[in-house]
Amino acid sequence: MVETKTLLLTLEEVVTPAEFRFDSYEPPLDTREIFPTKADWPFLAAEYEEGESVYVHYCVKNVGSGVGTGMIEVRDLDTGALITTYSVPSLEPNYRYKTSGSGAYVGKMPAKDWQISFKVTP
Repeated sequence: MVETKTLLLTLEEVVTPAEFRFDSYEPPLDTREIFPTKADWPFLAAEYEEGESVYVHYCVKNVGSGVGTGMIEVRDLDTGALITTYSVPSLEPNYRYKTSGSGAYVGKMPAKDWQISFKVTP
């Protein structure tokens, strides 16, 4: 007869103390954190034609003490509607992530002045 033994696994939840905040895009020259790709330095706003594609640049930094990922929500300030989300890749503490190239796509410019907010978590 074969004697059996029990294997007990203990699971431990690890809370990642990552914390993200927006950071300067190109320090020390460009201190903007979020700006439309059409915005010349130092401006944070740009003019678009109705229906034109809107792209933005942003930079986030993990200012926490642990590795983690983040999420950015983009909302229409007039309606509160969620426009889009972006995920931030896993970053070590004090590491930054920024858009490159043409930037991050937001959407088509509506037939109004468009005020949008960016919120990063955690």
